[in-house]
Amino acid sequence: MSIFISYSRQDQAYVNKLLEALTKHELPWWLDNKIDYGDKWPRVIEENLRKSQVFMLVMSPRSKNSHWVNCELALALELKKPIFPLLLEGSRWLEVGIIQTVDIQGGKLPPASFFDRVRSELGSEFTVRSPRNEVELKSKRGINYTKLRDLLAAGKWKEADEETGKVMCQAAGRTSSGWLRIEDIDSFPCEDLRIINQLWLHYSNGNFGFSIQKEIYESLGGKREYNEEIWQEFGDSVGWKEGGNWLNRHNLNFSQNAVQGHLPAFGLGKSIGLIIIPTKKNFFFSSLVQRLVTCKI
Repeated sequence: MSIFISYSRQDQAYVNKLLEALTKHELPWWLDNKIDYGDKWPRVIEENLRKSQVFMLVMSPRSKNSHWVNCELALALELKKPIFPLLLEGSRWLEVGIIQTVDIQGGKLPPASFFDRVRSELGSEFTVRSPRNEVELKSKRGINYTKLRDLLAAGKWKEADEETGKVMCQAAGRTSSGWLRIEDIDSFPCEDLRIINQLWLHYSNGNFGFSIQKEIYESLGGKREYNEEIWQEFGDSVGWKEGGNWLNRHNLNFSQNAVQGHLPAFGLGKSIGLIIIPTKKNFFFSSLVQRLVTCKI
């Protein structure tokens, strides 16, 4: 079981960098440079693609024009392999248009949450961290995350979302107020933010979590400065809007099959979330994204 990497040889320098990161994260990979001389390339490539658990696609104008890459992608789609598109250069490909693309332009590596999502597709054999056993469930601030862990493990997504609001208020010293301000987000403890995110990532198999929401928000062009158009588009992307209108909390999809990034609903502020700010515009969500960047989450 491994990650099949489809790429153009002209992008080898970046691929080498990616392989180092995969190795660092203890994720198994397969590349066509492992083919021995004398082997029949098409047969060996097809065999390894069929055996692979994940298909990772490095997209660039060079790979777009590669016969081999197009054949590999066609087979991966036919086999319904989990596909992880990485955009190194150029524009997104129509063939994987409905799949969330990770921006690696400029040669940057994917965020840590990307590798967590890949690991979740590989199964328990490659889960090197188990939140139940290794993630500290009590932070230095004394916040106990056992209840949140248990709710997520039981698939009680609505209750877990409510508990997330409570523990975040505790971590920020805002329990009596019951809501967070932008300044609370800007100084939110990195350790607590990381624990909450890891628990959501793990028990949703990489479907929910703040880091997932951050990736989606940034892929739409979202930055620290609030942008109404991007915020509206983000709401559509994570299923917080329907028919152009923001949903109320009762209409959220508190189930595993919700769209990626749907939970936790912390970012919805006054409209939905348990944690609120006294404003209709969610200026603080972009602040949350910046805090995740600062905390390297």
